[in-house]
Amino acid sequence: MKLSEGDRKDVVETLNGAPRDIHLLTTDALLAELIAGRVVATSGSSQLIIESGDARAILDWYRRNPTKWAANLNAGDTDAIIDLIGSPPPAAPPASDGTAAGERKVFRLVKVEAHRFAGLHLYGQSNAAPDRFVFTPEKAVTLFEGANGSGKTSVANAIVWCLTGHLIRSQRPPEQGPAEFPCEVTHADGTVTHHAMSAITPMPHAGSDVPEDGKPIRADTWVELTFVDGNGNLMPVIRRAQSRKANGKISEDEPNFSGMAIDPIAWRIASTMPALLPFLAVGSASQLGEAVARLTGLANL
Repeated sequence: MKLSEGDRKDVVETLNGAPRDIHLLTTDALLAELIAGRVVATSGSSQLIIESGDARAILDWYRRNPTKWAANLNAGDTDAIIDLIGSPPPAAPPASDGTAAGERKVFRLVKVEAHRFAGLHLYGQSNAAPDRFVFTPEKAVTLFEGANGSGKTSVANAIVWCLTGHLIRSQRPPEQGPAEFPCEVTHADGTVTHHAMSAITPMPHAGSDVPEDGKPIRADTWVELTFVDGNGNLMPVIRRAQSRKANGKISEDEPNFSGMAIDPIAWRIASTMPALLPFLAVGSASQLGEAVARLTGLANL
């Protein structure tokens, strides 16, 4: 619903801080604001809020079941939604702290630490990980020089994946880290086994211990980034980790950005968007639409 000018002022006065602009929110952040009953600024003086607790509960159900956004609901889905009517307001996902209007934040990356990340490590043995990769840039600008395949893009990918969950590819648009692909491993005795593996897992070699033929390769990767602010103060470490569940599915633990007080989409604008630019063609609405959908998280719609 849209608020009148008088109602808008009353609502704003009850908030801890100004409403966040919708164009600075990812889909996840927008859902968090609306489910919590917080106001979102749309355009001009217009603002958006969902006052009905039932409507917020139903929206929260769709947030937890994103595959249902564009799918037909079955009888079980309908019953679950009906059961939400009259229930207590949902426990809203935490809000990501944003940057106040006009405030400019500058952070400098001072440390990158990675564990079993493709391009930076060999796979090694499943229970004996290779040494951690540690990079501590000391200058405002760092230039990487090296032959193709030496790991230049892998350093950038470790940073981008930690911040956004995406990987930069030279010949195709950025893709998400949990993406899997089939691989085959030729063993020392000449036998060949076939496996599914994550895009950020280092490729096993002939001496690596891998599961039996047909079983997925273990996922065991994490990256930590450390920044300092404009005054040289260390910020909370940002960490993303990927593992594989008992059922074989890839799982990622996303970083907590609340200590940085930056809108989440800012990380994507600075990292994922430049990697999308080569794939944008003037006059091609479909490619531009796909790029925007990938950047904002609206692809599920």
